[in-house]
Amino acid sequence: MYEAYYSLEDPPFVLTPDPRFLLRSKGHHEILATLLYGITSQKGLMALVGDVGTGKTTLCRALLRELPDSVQSALVLNPHLSGVALIGTILDDLGVERRGTTKGELMAALSQDLLAAGSEGKTVLVIVDEAQQMSVESLEQIRILSNLETPTRKLLQILLVGQPELVDGHELADDVVVQVPEVAFPACAHRHGFREVREQVFVDQPQEVVAES
Repeated sequence: MYEAYYSLEDPPFVLTPDPRFLLRSKGHHEILATLLYGITSQKGLMALVGDVGTGKTTLCRALLRELPDSVQSALVLNPHLSGVALIGTILDDLGVERRGTTKGELMAALSQDLLAAGSEGKTVLVIVDEAQQMSVESLEQIRILSNLETPTRKLLQILLVGQPELVDGHELADDVVVQVPEVAFPACAHRHGFREVREQVFVDQPQEVVAES
């Protein structure tokens, strides 16, 4: 009814946020720019962290729409996978045939595909949503995947998306961490090598540079 009356192409009211209609603040642009930089500059392991309802998944959807053609992506929506199932899911989403059933065989298939993609100048990105719910086994598998590399570059870029407990108690000094604060993107925090910058968007406060060491 709404579509015909207002000559709309899509329904105006849906439960799932559509990233096409994301009204971007300066904070949104900073977050997406940081993620794109981390991916294209081969940072390896990254994390997008924020409390419930701060729009992490919507930002991921927007990120996927902005990836350059040279980036192949896989989106893992189930964080409760075993290590073997995680590798298999990544292969399936990348369109790579599962050659075998054991962890070693699946890792070999993934490594071969990553090497082939790298030789063609392509980047492979894996996004894991709700990553704070991953088991210790799966997190260890993520660590192993992040170590796949050549002498000059990381073969796999990994973006873990989750709530603050994802990084609490974990050392991420060599990674890029983008933090989405509680109040509807009032800030963007980018930490790399123990550096953290927060910029207020919706409240009238000055920019605060917290620490650099």
